[in-house]
Amino acid sequence: MSTEPTRDELLARIVAKAQRIRRRRAQMGAAGVICMVAAALVVPAWMGVARRDHKTTGIVANPPSVVAPSTTTTTMPHTTTTAVPGAPPRQAVAVVNGRLALVSTATGRIERYITEALPGGGASDPTLTPDGTTVYFSRGDGTCAAHLASVSLDGGPEQIVVASRDNSVNSAPSLSADGRWLTYRHSLCNLQAGAPGRDSVVIRDLTTRQERRIELDPEQGVVPQRALNSDGTRVLTESLGFFSVRDVGSGKSLLVVDDANYCFRSPTWVDDTSIALIDTCTPGKAALVRIDPATGKHLSDVPLFSAKSSQILFERHGQHLLLGLTEESGRSTYFLVDGTRTRRLGAFDGITW
Repeated sequence: MSTEPTRDELLARIVAKAQRIRRRRAQMGAAGVICMVAAALVVPAWMGVARRDHKTTGIVANPPSVVAPSTTTTTMPHTTTTAVPGAPPRQAVAVVNGRLALVSTATGRIERYITEALPGGGASDPTLTPDGTTVYFSRGDGTCAAHLASVSLDGGPEQIVVASRDNSVNSAPSLSADGRWLTYRHSLCNLQAGAPGRDSVVIRDLTTRQERRIELDPEQGVVPQRALNSDGTRVLTESLGFFSVRDVGSGKSLLVVDDANYCFRSPTWVDDTSIALIDTCTPGKAALVRIDPATGKHLSDVPLFSAKSSQILFERHGQHLLLGLTEESGRSTYFLVDGTRTRRLGAFDGITW
């Protein structure tokens, strides 16, 4: 008789799968090339105007790189949670040992915790509402179960958003820029026991509570933190060997970007006109690449200071960037990229802003 996997067993499988993907990426090396037509379009000044020359694997011109962090940092005044116009957000929300904490982006220090350590499972996958007042996250409920919850940055009780019904794990919440649409991954724990159906990406209208589902292969379908475009009509999913932009209404793929060599990491919406990702196709190097979500055309690329770059997250205005470097421990070390300056925030189990 088959038994259902525990939540720890599922997490162990996910970690093992990630390790297999890293090995395959290392084996494939520089052979991966994305089939796009280069186009020089307007991008933020710090991202430069470099174009990929599709006749070679190099970079044309000399765009400014995302520089390595300085050995010294300047402490900024920090009195409110609201960012000064043009400046990065003053705070981020990080996962620390299963709890959510407010972290100063000026110093990297934990200012206070906003969730408690509860029996059943920790908090993970945080994402902030567009107004920066509330964080949505996944909360473990014991053996192979997790629900979505929200909590105010001012603290207070957690509110259940999506319950962990039908023996399922609900994870990776993402909000549209207008705050109306929530998307998340719904994973069935008992697929090995012969239950029908697949994992799915769920898009929920937070106004009407109506939901739409797009089925996924159980072995694929990562939902990034910035998975939805501004009005919730298009959703970005990352799979093994490709990522795609899908129409929410029909579930059909509007754009599929091949990643047969496993070179691309952390695709994310910057705004409705561009998607950013990390390109590691050149051994020992990484670049921040932007593409057109409608056509797949290459818009720009900028060298990153570390080949271990694995995660990117723009703040809502697309002007400032959090860059994560995966460490051997499984945690990521995060850096704030602000114009031409880069400063280390710290090592966390996840982060949002």
